[in-house]
Amino acid sequence: MHIKRFEGPTMKSVLAEIREELGEDALILSSRTIRKGRGAFGLMAKACVEVQAAIERQAGAVRSPGLPERDDARATARSAEPKFSAGQGVSSSGAMTDTMTDRMTDRIEKLQREVQRLQSRNEFEEEMRSELRGLREAMQSSVVRAGSSQVDPLVEAMSREGLDWMHAESVAKTWQEMDHTAGPRSIEDVLTERIERRLVAPRTDAGDRLRILVGAPGVGKTTSLAKLAVRNEEGERDVALASLDHYRIGATAQLREYAALLGAPFCEVGDVEDLPKVVERFRGSSVLVDTAGRSAGDGPSIGTLAGLRKTLGQRLCVDLVIDATAKRRVQRAQVERFASLAPDRILLTKTDECDSLADIVNLALDEDCAPICWLGTGQRVPEDLEVADARSLARSVLGRAA
Repeated sequence: MHIKRFEGPTMKSVLAEIREELGEDALILSSRTIRKGRGAFGLMAKACVEVQAAIERQAGAVRSPGLPERDDARATARSAEPKFSAGQGVSSSGAMTDTMTDRMTDRIEKLQREVQRLQSRNEFEEEMRSELRGLREAMQSSVVRAGSSQVDPLVEAMSREGLDWMHAESVAKTWQEMDHTAGPRSIEDVLTERIERRLVAPRTDAGDRLRILVGAPGVGKTTSLAKLAVRNEEGERDVALASLDHYRIGATAQLREYAALLGAPFCEVGDVEDLPKVVERFRGSSVLVDTAGRSAGDGPSIGTLAGLRKTLGQRLCVDLVIDATAKRRVQRAQVERFASLAPDRILLTKTDECDSLADIVNLALDEDCAPICWLGTGQRVPEDLEVADARSLARSVLGRAA
């Protein structure tokens, strides 16, 4: 394993240097912002980015761009060294290399353990917050039920199908208070109308717009972006694709391939502040931007994205991508985490893997949730993407409760 530290003024310039020297297979071990200079307490020092990258050591040594002659000389000197047969033992230089390799391996393992520890802590904190939210919801439901001398069978039936007690009680109350003299109305009609108010239709996008897909890691942002771009159902316009996911080398390869198949322009964006320039660069096109997954510890990054609202105004559209198979508490935690971005709509993925769509209905009925637009129903691009339908969602909950 070959490990090297790189420094530069921006993450984009550092990654470019890593690609040039170590290649596309390099692994980012760590990154941080440091200040270099002699200013008092570092106040006048200049900030720069420091990244540690590694690559598997191949038969040929990694060449530094600035020292080709020295590398060639070393290679020549090694080739001129005498060869040892199996009976003559191992050279001291070989033993030293093995020792250094062991040390590097130990260091990498320690770094990996540290990363896993930090990830486990973030997951534990998120789980605790989810548990507290679940307890609060359970207590509220218990109080509501305790205040009633008799439980409404319809409310109880909808609750068994997965609908939150407060939503089930609200829907049942509306249905019971309706005037049915003009004609009977079903509970399905009431729930459908309630869901319909929380959905939003695909919006026609003219040019010079920026659509950003955000969400937790692994929810399917890149595939969803490709589906939206290929289907082109939101107005006849040119499309350009861009990627803000610069944390993993080679992470944009899939999106670049989609752009090539579409015949659409593609670019990698180093910083959020550069996005308005991308809109101007592809004037007349709708720019779809893929982002890196944001976990619980990425508050500053989310805050940076939120600043685009002031710059682009109505030209910016933020789509929050949520995994439909996640637990109800996790879905609501995602809504709360990205609330500062004021998402325009929600795209739910992996609905084909759900046993029930009740959690989607609960999410749609929550007042603090952005309206739902798209449902991802599989991995095929672009076929497995559907506009959310209120009647279908209502029937998925009332199949046995109605």
